[in-house]
Amino acid sequence: MTSFFSGMVSFLYPTLLAVAAPIVLGVLVIAYLRQGRSKRKKVATLYLLKMIESVPRARRKFLPPLRFFFELLLLAMLCLAAAGIYSTDASSRVVYIIDNSFSTSASLSKFDDAKTVLAKAKEAAAESLDGLASAAEVEVFVTSPQLRSITAGFVSSGRAADALASVEFAYASDRIDEAVEKLQRAHSDSEIRVYTDKKGISKVQPELGRVSVTTIERGALNNIAIGGITLANSTMSGTGRQLEAVVASFGDSPVTVEVELGGINVSASPVGVEAIDRRTLQLPAGGRVTVTFKDLPAGIEGFKVAATSKEYAGARDSDSNPHDNAAWIAGGRTRAEFLLVGDLNAALLGLSKLSGPAFDYMKPEKYEESSANGDLGAYRGFVFHRYIPRRFPPGNSIFVIPETTGALLTTAQVVSNVPVTRWHRSHDLLSYLDIANLTFKKLSPLELPNWGEVLINTSAGAAAYAGERDGHRIAVLGFELFPFEGRRSPLISVLTLNLFKWMTLHSLSSHHQTSAAIPISAELERAEYLFGSELYRRGNETPEGAIELFQPGLAIFTFGGRKEFFAVNFINDAESDLRTQQTFQYSSVSTPADSAKQNDSDLMEKLLWIAALLIVADLLNGLFPLRRPVGTVRASGSA
Repeated sequence: MTSFFSGMVSFLYPTLLAVAAPIVLGVLVIAYLRQGRSKRKKVATLYLLKMIESVPRARRKFLPPLRFFFELLLLAMLCLAAAGIYSTDASSRVVYIIDNSFSTSASLSKFDDAKTVLAKAKEAAAESLDGLASAAEVEVFVTSPQLRSITAGFVSSGRAADALASVEFAYASDRIDEAVEKLQRAHSDSEIRVYTDKKGISKVQPELGRVSVTTIERGALNNIAIGGITLANSTMSGTGRQLEAVVASFGDSPVTVEVELGGINVSASPVGVEAIDRRTLQLPAGGRVTVTFKDLPAGIEGFKVAATSKEYAGARDSDSNPHDNAAWIAGGRTRAEFLLVGDLNAALLGLSKLSGPAFDYMKPEKYEESSANGDLGAYRGFVFHRYIPRRFPPGNSIFVIPETTGALLTTAQVVSNVPVTRWHRSHDLLSYLDIANLTFKKLSPLELPNWGEVLINTSAGAAAYAGERDGHRIAVLGFELFPFEGRRSPLISVLTLNLFKWMTLHSLSSHHQTSAAIPISAELERAEYLFGSELYRRGNETPEGAIELFQPGLAIFTFGGRKEFFAVNFINDAESDLRTQQTFQYSSVSTPADSAKQNDSDLMEKLLWIAALLIVADLLNGLFPLRRPVGTVRASGSA
């Protein structure tokens, strides 16, 4: 594409112009060089003597007449029109989408880690920016952890290049198809250029799409990764805790892997990761192996599991991306945070299976006595099972099947086999749940208080509601939630996990996924990564009012005099599996060339009109010449 004043000029068929222009020019020059040559004729000598004074010497250089330039101009315009010349505004807008998902942190080939996929994508995008006109406006987006503009609007290509240099990979997936679709709608008047390690497949034809996709080609790569981590209570373990880690192979051959378990004790000086145990295991091609560490030591705030390939030392053949080789998990607490009140203890209700919270247990009578004495301030949350206290507790609370109406909560008579009619799809307590076909075998319909919001509704009345009262979160369920059974009862179990996660910042799995946002509470003073950056300090409020956990590690949250530990991991098979290059689809509407043909084709039409006028003018000049011959020389005499 060639810059032309304030616009850009290009051709639909540039090859035709490159081939035709030299041929046309050569034919025209040859024609004029041969102009006037004829066969020999005998003429009178006297004629030659009379003309000898007016005959100039032979020209040594080709000096064509004015008509040569007229015909050259005419042929040039016809060639340009035939090549499909078009112009576009140089101030046109171009949107760049850079895929910076986790998979782009991989190396380009098995045996070379000098350059990553993302580095290559940035180079290609920078070259494209250099080719834009100086007046072009550019906006650069990255896909991960969410679609966002890194230029904060349209800027010059130079500023866009500066912003592009700062792009780093994120511990997140790309969802590039959604990104392209969203930006197509938001910037319908702009060209979109995508740089990714995935292969783009247009729903029409890729070469005809307004969206152009540059796929960074890489070889098929083998990789190992941590595919899961859990910390659970176990009666088979001497300390009551055991850790399980899943090591996954995304490769075409078996590999030997060394797995190391480390512990973090923040009271030690200096704070570091102390080795606890080490295992060597054989991973089958494309397989998974679970390694279990029992009898975990006490006083550990967090654990780290790291896997290292022992094959091909010094090369990356078996492990092309080391960034997914570690996982963290919080070590649990030394005291109970939740108080369970009812006739059944935590073990009978299955709450001991939860890896995160610890429970103290009280009978209703003991609870009433402790509540009257003000001895409940140490607990962050309360669970009341089939019991309604006389007064609301001083903390977040869950009420499960309050069968008898009390002064605090009101229920109706128990009914059977009641199907769900409506539920609050967007509420955090119902995340990842689809309860359209749920039927309650037994339900105590609830009367909604003025501070509550219905979560699940039935034809008999509300089955669950939640809300905030006096600064505390309260959830009330009119159906049996326990015992907690995990995968055997996924819907109810997920609801249980959501309830405890909603009540506290702590996740029951003892770890968060990267890009999770944790709301900032009034008690939070500071948040930081162990061995890493600070996330939050009171007084430096974030615009969103939440803390984003953007990379794996162990995060420490300080609430007054106590500390909470949060493990952050990135576990994503789709991003870790590098054996093939995945594909995505996008819609193609029209190309810059198509737009030019539709909107800027007047340039081609003008050339054709001018060429036609020149031809007509030449014909008229032939029929009615503007200048007649001055005269002729008559020869006389004899031979």
